[in-house]
Amino acid sequence: MDGLRDMNGIWSGMYDYHQNDDVVKFTIWFDDQEQTLVGTMTQPNTFIIGGDADISADIKGIRDGYSFQFGKHYRFPEPKRPATTFYNGIINDGFTEAKGTWHIPHEPDSSGNFALVRMTGGVGVPLARLRAVLAELTNQR
Repeated sequence: MDGLRDMNGIWSGMYDYHQNDDVVKFTIWFDDQEQTLVGTMTQPNTFIIGGDADISADIKGIRDGYSFQFGKHYRFPEPKRPATTFYNGIINDGFTEAKGTWHIPHEPDSSGNFALVRMTGGVGVPLARLRAVLAELTNQR
């Protein structure tokens, strides 16, 4: 992966909550064009009762060198759609891992850490590495 200097592609991720031990795995696809991020995130449905097993969201944001931020906008109609979730992160020198924090404005119990690992050639989720990166963040609290 030497030479990568963008976030294009498929990433596997996990996020946790500052208030409890819940962890949610997700997959995200980024299109990083001139440091503008767009994409799609898919994750298990952990909060809409009677909804589909998985839910998707649209991603829009920016990247400035190794720092990035984006908003996650779920793809289901009001009034079920929660507020936009905001992510702020830092990517490593090799553009293969990233970590940071997330929050939903005006919802003090909705925040936590997240970790991303770039998937290689469509190979399965690198779950052990994701857990290690997320654990690093959790231990820094």
